[in-house]
Amino acid sequence: MNNAEYHAADGISSSNLKLLAESPVHLKNKHLFKFSSTACDFGSLVHALILEPETVDDEFVVMPQFDARTKDGKAAKAEFEARSGSKIIVSADDMDKAETMAQNAVIIAGGLLMNGVAESSHFVDDDGLILKCRPDYYIESAGVVVDIKTIADCSEFNIRKAITNYKYHWSAAWYLRVLSLLGKPAKKFVFVFIDKQAPHMVRIRELTPESLELAYLEIDQMLASYRHYLATGQANVVKPAAIFGE
Repeated sequence: MNNAEYHAADGISSSNLKLLAESPVHLKNKHLFKFSSTACDFGSLVHALILEPETVDDEFVVMPQFDARTKDGKAAKAEFEARSGSKIIVSADDMDKAETMAQNAVIIAGGLLMNGVAESSHFVDDDGLILKCRPDYYIESAGVVVDIKTIADCSEFNIRKAITNYKYHWSAAWYLRVLSLLGKPAKKFVFVFIDKQAPHMVRIRELTPESLELAYLEIDQMLASYRHYLATGQANVVKPAAIFGE
């Protein structure tokens, strides 16, 4: 199963949790909140270069230089984009940067990317709900999940900030939960953070047991709320808002 097929398949994924945290109605209508961005495409490129380099040429293409000020240049660019089909178009600069980031990650974290499988898809029925996950890298023999994150600033402060803002503790607990429900070993979740800025520092971090326990509790509460909504049609979509100053 490729990445597109995984995302199209039914099931609740870790990326849906922020919608579910807002309300069950948001998750039920998740099709309203799909998005694609250059930042996501760049992250996908880095992931592919690290985990599945053999797929890069099939999924990405580098944009040549065109003189968009001229009619011929605009036409050549349009023709190139049409020929590219479904491939993600990236700039030469982004490809160079992504290759350096991937090289650094493999050198520093390569020991974590052995004896496992990249981008495997997992689905489980959890009391009537289909849950799914697709670990970046899963070492089943050791029960270790490795998650690769590109980050604008790889300082300790910003790593903690990213974990809080993007709810990475939920993602970690979610992957471990789904694998455990399938009867698979799931003992440890490791982040590999790669700085987008030169010299592209790589830092390997784990969450504290306390943060994972909190995430498990919050996920249980969110899933219980969603089951209640599906059974009754009732959900609270009103959230209190903090007001700062006057």
